[in-house]
Amino acid sequence: MDTYLSTQEVADRLGVSVFTIRRYIRAGKLKAVRLDAGFRISRLDIAEFLRAHEIAVPPDLAGDSVPGDPTRPVVDGEMSQAPSSADRSAG
Repeated sequence: MDTYLSTQEVADRLGVSVFTIRRYIRAGKLKAVRLDAGFRISRLDIAEFLRAHEIAVPPDLAGDSVPGDPTRPVVDGEMSQAPSSADRSAG
């Protein structure tokens, strides 16, 4: 059987307010089960919701980063690799 979470638990895990989670449920964006105590959301439905709202990274940006900071994308004109020994001795 799947595990179900309360709206508060889902909100805490996603870093949003419980009101946002309830709004997603009422709008039909997030599946939920209504019980006497409120809504319950299955872990599988949360995963499906996140996949459906995932933003794709353009292929030309995927994996390109400046050495030393894997979260920072390469900007035009920046070197994507460390200078070679020939580059260092030339200057």
